[in-house]
Amino acid sequence: MRYEVAKKGGFFILIIACLLGYYYVSSLKREIFGAYIFGMMGLFGGYFIMIDYYEKSQDLQKWIQGSALLFRLAMLFSLPTLSDDFYRFVWDGKIILSGGNPYLFLPSEVMNQAKPAGYGIADIFPLLNSPQYYSVYPPVCQIISFTGVFVFPESLIGSVFIMKSIVFCAEMLNVFFLLRLAKQWKVNQKYVLLYSLNPMVIIELTGNLHFEALMITGMLGAVYFLGRVEREENIQIQSAYFILSTFFFAVAICSKLLPVVFLLFLVRKKGIIPSIYYGLIVLCFTMLMFLPFSHLDTFSHIFQSTRLYFKHFEFNASLYYLMKAISYRIVGYNWMVKVPFLFPIFTLAGLYFLEKKRFHSDKYPDFLFQCGWFLFIYLVFATTVNPWYVTPCIAFLCLSRYKFPILWSMLLPLTYLTFSVHPYKEKTWVILVEYLLLACFLGIELWQTRKSLFHKA
Repeated sequence: MRYEVAKKGGFFILIIACLLGYYYVSSLKREIFGAYIFGMMGLFGGYFIMIDYYEKSQDLQKWIQGSALLFRLAMLFSLPTLSDDFYRFVWDGKIILSGGNPYLFLPSEVMNQAKPAGYGIADIFPLLNSPQYYSVYPPVCQIISFTGVFVFPESLIGSVFIMKSIVFCAEMLNVFFLLRLAKQWKVNQKYVLLYSLNPMVIIELTGNLHFEALMITGMLGAVYFLGRVEREENIQIQSAYFILSTFFFAVAICSKLLPVVFLLFLVRKKGIIPSIYYGLIVLCFTMLMFLPFSHLDTFSHIFQSTRLYFKHFEFNASLYYLMKAISYRIVGYNWMVKVPFLFPIFTLAGLYFLEKKRFHSDKYPDFLFQCGWFLFIYLVFATTVNPWYVTPCIAFLCLSRYKFPILWSMLLPLTYLTFSVHPYKEKTWVILVEYLLLACFLGIELWQTRKSLFHKA
């Protein structure tokens, strides 16, 4: 009896310590690297202890699941400190509020107008990290940005709070969908905690306001409702679930664009004709979401900024850095600039491998795992890998036997060491440690999971 009381008391002390830890980390700037790493180590320690509690203390399971909500609530009331992307979100929202289209004009062009738009546009401009780029954020992101600025047009903190609150709601949906999918697929719900309690997920999505949360919501919702279609016998309810699935898929595409590739994985699951039908409805929803921003230059400007982003931004890359170093050694310059199509070809080859070799099942768990693996392959060949880019991999693979994204989430905070000095400079040893450990762990998992892809309950 005393042991149980002590155990519960220790658990609630852990909850309070983690809440204080999240508040502490959310108040740090990325330049304060030592304090940030110290805080993250403590949070990851609490993360694994809570997962262990879940397995051993059934009476605490609801509390542990609820703590995922509490930790995200602790992130709502402060401005992001590890990323300055939120300034661009606020800028785009202010442009829309003033009647403009964020895809049509560069921020520098807006400021050069005789009468720049109001709502504090001039105050935000100096804080932007990419004033010479058109907005690359798809419609769902723009709607969230507009909502935040519409509610609090003159308050930066208020606007960010509204945007974070929407991301928070999306995260709650993510946990709900993962729990329902775990039940559908007869997977132990403990593995949902690998996503819901992950400190990097909490800090980067709700804390630092990144819209990968909405992409995750879209994909999990699409897969969940596709599963409901197969289990439902009533035709009308089947149709409703089918439409909901296509809508959520469109939300994923209109949050990050990349999920449009995932439609290819549906061909084996549903067949060619049903997949085309499904894809056309997804396309209709996608075009409806783009409709408020419709203009001949919208897509060309998004493509232009995306191309410049991949051409000029480099951070925490793996194979790209390796190929770049080899090309400098052999020819004296970055040969990859001359063949920018090479890595996309490698990524497509990985997609082919996933579809034809690794995943041959027509089950929806395999579909979600394919999405996670494709994102991983895409990031391996990417020129820029920010920590929040990995969060969808964690969500899509947490119910599988592959746990390498969890290790990656523990290593990614080391990349903020880059910002601890001025001018910013990446540390080669950090990248080597990160990707060597990841490669070793992944190799072990691939060997151990040759036959079975996901945990059974």
